[in-house]
Amino acid sequence: MQMNPPQLYTWKQTRIYSCGPACLMTALHEFGKAELSEKTEMEIWRQVCNMIFMGSTPAYLARCAKSRGLSTKLWVKSRRGPSKSYGNTLFHRLLHSHLLRVYRKTATAYRKQGNEVSDYREESKILGELQSNPESKAIYLIADDDDVFHFILVRPFGGTLVVMDPAGSTNTPFMEDEFQDAYEPNMLGYCVLLCAATNLQIAAIL
Repeated sequence: MQMNPPQLYTWKQTRIYSCGPACLMTALHEFGKAELSEKTEMEIWRQVCNMIFMGSTPAYLARCAKSRGLSTKLWVKSRRGPSKSYGNTLFHRLLHSHLLRVYRKTATAYRKQGNEVSDYREESKILGELQSNPESKAIYLIADDDDVFHFILVRPFGGTLVVMDPAGSTNTPFMEDEFQDAYEPNMLGYCVLLCAATNLQIAAIL
């Protein structure tokens, strides 16, 4: 069942490659830090895009969120064994392998710049932090049903986790176990956790 809970917003991405900016813009809007508009979406896209493939990287989204006054933590999953192959053709498998290397490289650079990056093995680690702060939000990188890499926005709300999918501009509530069943198999090991910044964090940014 799809619904639009009060106080939570949706936005339909205006470009095939702007799911990340659409998620971040919606989160910023819910924090009172951005308006929902195509202009804002494209402003964010210019800050977070990787020009090789036009899309966003988790590290660039985290950097942009931090620059706009949010407390930001980039989560990177510790890998064991070979990574799953995505795509039905050789071209798409090679493209997705390249994207995964770009995500890892930019996350490593973001960490070396002194930003907050946490390693994890179980998705429940992130969900625990998300559920412990009702004001927090998370941008997850997933592979959709067609193995296309895609960003979604997740927020705790009234005992549920509400997923905003910018592909269809939908808000869909899940119980935590339902969310894990639906999305964990498709998660790519990157999540940007967003919270309102404290006064000390704001002063550090300035």
